[in-house]
Amino acid sequence: MSGMKMVKKFIVFSISFVGIALAYQNCGSPSGNSGGGTVAANSSNGDIVALPNTKTASVQRASRVLDNMVSCLGTGQPSNAARDTWNDNKGTISEEGLANSMTQPMAKTLVSVAAEVCDDLMDRERGAAPADRKIFIEADLDSGGLSNADLRTASKRIARSCWGRNATADELAMIVGAVDDAFDGENDDANLTRKKMIYMCTSMTASFDAFNM
Repeated sequence: MSGMKMVKKFIVFSISFVGIALAYQNCGSPSGNSGGGTVAANSSNGDIVALPNTKTASVQRASRVLDNMVSCLGTGQPSNAARDTWNDNKGTISEEGLANSMTQPMAKTLVSVAAEVCDDLMDRERGAAPADRKIFIEADLDSGGLSNADLRTASKRIARSCWGRNATADELAMIVGAVDDAFDGENDDANLTRKKMIYMCTSMTASFDAFNM
C-alpha cells in the first residue's frame, strides 16, 4: 500500500488516534510514573489554569513537528510524500506552541504526517538487517504472524525515542489492543504486518506525549 493510500486509511481511524492521545495525556500523574502527563486544565472561562504539583507545558511549534518526528524515528530525510503532507497541513499547527491550542484539525494533521513518516520508517527498516534497525528490531517485516510481543517491543522503543520515557504496562496493553481491534479479521500476511506496524507507530508518534514539551 502506498504512503498516500495509507494516510487515507489512517484518517478514517483518526478518532481512535485522538482517543489514544487523550488517554496518554492522562496516564502520567505526579503520583504515578515519571513520564509526561496532564499538566494544565481549562477553567470555566476557557483559560489555562496551572494544576498543583505539575509543570506547565507547551506543545511543539509548527516549525518543529516534522523534524521531530523524523528525528525520533531515525528515518533521515523525510520522503516527498511526508514533506508534501506536512506542507499541505502545517497551517493547523500552533506557531506559538500554546498548551491550549490542540484542535481536531491539528490532531488530523499530526496523524497524517506521522503516518507518512512511519511509512518511511517501514521502508527504511525493511531494507535493513535487524541489527541495523532502530525500532522494528525483532519483527519479521516480510511475512505475516506478527506477534503481540513484537508490537510491544517496537512500542517500547518508540516510547523511549519519541516520548522520552518508558511506556507503562497499561499503555502497552492499550496499544496492542487498539491494533488488534483495528485489523481484526484481515488476512495475516506481510501487508498486514506493515499496516499494523504503521498503525501502531502513527498512534504513538501523533499522540500528546510525542507532541508536548
